Amino acid sequence: MVNLDTLLLHRVGSEAFAPLFWKAPTDLWVRPNFDAALFINLQAASAGVVVRNNEGLLSRSTCFWKEQIPCPLSAEALAFAQAIRFARDLGFRWVETEGNSAVLL
Repeated sequence: MVNLDTLLLHRVGSEAFAPLFWKAPTDLWVRPNFDAALFINLQAASAGVVVRNNEGLLSRSTCFWKEQIPCPLSAEALAFAQAIRFARDLGFRWVETEGNSAVLL
C-alpha cells in the first residue's frame, strides 16, 4: 500500500513546462497527449495518455505505473512510447504526438 501524501511530496516534474494551449491535429489525424511523473523514492513512474480527435474531443485514454525508472527523462520517454503504442493498438495510423518534454519532441 502506498501513501498518496508521500507520493505527492516526492514527485519530480519534467524538464520543461507544458504548452499553455492544446493545438488541434490536422483533419483525419488524432493527437495522443502524454505526460509522466517520477517518484524518486520508489524509482517508479506513472504516466497517462489522452487521445483527442481534430475537434478536441476525447477519443480514448489510458494510464500506467512502471517500476525501476531512474530519471524524469526515462519516465517521459516511456510515456511517449506508450502513447505511440496505444494509438497503434487502437488502429489509428495518422498520429501527431504531444507532450511537455523539450528533449523528446
